[in-house]
Amino acid sequence: MLQNPALLRELGIMYPSHTLMESGVSVGNFNAIYYENEKRNPSKNKIAKLINLFEQSDSRVLLLSSENFFGPINELTRAIPQAKFIFYLRNPLTLAESLYNQNVKNFGETEPFEIKTRRPNFGTIGHLRDFVKKHSSENLIIRYFDKKMFHRGNIINDLLFTMGIDPKENIPNQKVNLAYTLEALEVKRFLNHFNLNPYCDYLLNNLLQQNQDGTTSYSLLKPEEFDKHLQHVIDEIQLFFKEIPCDQSEAFLKTIRQTKQKQYIPQTLSIEKLAEIRDYICRKNTPLYYELCHLIEIQDKQSTHDKEKTTAFIERYNPQKRLLSHFKYISDRALFINRLRIKKFLS
Repeated sequence: MLQNPALLRELGIMYPSHTLMESGVSVGNFNAIYYENEKRNPSKNKIAKLINLFEQSDSRVLLLSSENFFGPINELTRAIPQAKFIFYLRNPLTLAESLYNQNVKNFGETEPFEIKTRRPNFGTIGHLRDFVKKHSSENLIIRYFDKKMFHRGNIINDLLFTMGIDPKENIPNQKVNLAYTLEALEVKRFLNHFNLNPYCDYLLNNLLQQNQDGTTSYSLLKPEEFDKHLQHVIDEIQLFFKEIPCDQSEAFLKTIRQTKQKQYIPQTLSIEKLAEIRDYICRKNTPLYYELCHLIEIQDKQSTHDKEKTTAFIERYNPQKRLLSHFKYISDRALFINRLRIKKFLS
């Protein structure tokens, strides 16, 4: 959305700017109505200023988007009773694997993927039920996160269509926050055993996202587990649609029933694959590689994980060359922090 400000203005949409990480990830417009230290209760002052700005503009629609709006949706409804919420419902099974990928990438996950209960409670559906019971479904529009069901094939066009806006031209959807290859996922999971500093983790995440040489299509769930959980998903969504009738619910259920699992591949990491990713990191960003090796060396004595992998990863490390490399790393980090501060100030 941020890439098309002129088009949005032309369509009569006010979409407040927000900071965007270089990976394309952000919290969206969450900070437009929330203070950083407050995650549940939106700011009345921020909301009033934003609505006043909108009313003084020529725009017909004020659009705010953030995944973080879903948690406090009840509080948001009370704070902005005239707001309409568009929610994209996704197949909980594919969502579970996607969230695991994100947890490895961004939140230090070290354990292999597992759905830990026999009948997992898909909190998203429960939260939507709770919302409808408290506020009715009049201000809630449910769409489906499925490429086959998107208007004109992507979520941007579908969102605009749902808002009653249908541009003459198709708006391309830029891919951000790419999933890791399986090999990159396992290397990151291995490195998560070490206490990586935020900047180091940020650089590593971006670098591993860019590396699409490897296994890009895979499932981490055993086929028998997949089939069992898929049936539970179907049962849950059928019950949800009985309680809360939605447009195109049968079409979405059909796509769920027709879900084909990607090839199941166990989560293992060979020394050869580790070496390939290691060489890629070293080639693309030597200061980062040296910093990772330094952190590993410091922490390795207290670590209980795979020593063979540790030795293989630091094989190309030269401590004598690290000092010069470290100066560049520190300099780049300072520039990065300044850029973040400027972006935050401008937003």
